[in-house]
Amino acid sequence: LLETTLSDMCNTSKTVPLMSTLNLLNTNNEEDKMLLQKVKEYRKVRNNVVHTNVKISKREATDIVTSVDELCKSIKNGNIIAL
Repeated sequence: LLETTLSDMCNTSKTVPLMSTLNLLNTNNEEDKMLLQKVKEYRKVRNNVVHTNVKISKREATDIVTSVDELCKSIKNGNIIAL
């Protein structure tokens, strides 16, 4: 969902690294800034889960999914823009 939302927003292909696209995002809204930072940190969690079989709690997984969904909504609403 996040990769599709970002590629649609920036008119890029999905082959552009996700972190590169995330680093192009900007907002003046403090809540969205914190949300963006949180999602960036969750990329590390995602990589650990995928590549090292680290387990995460249901609560943490739910927070990750919710945060990504909220970030995508802020992007689609124009609250977060690409520089």
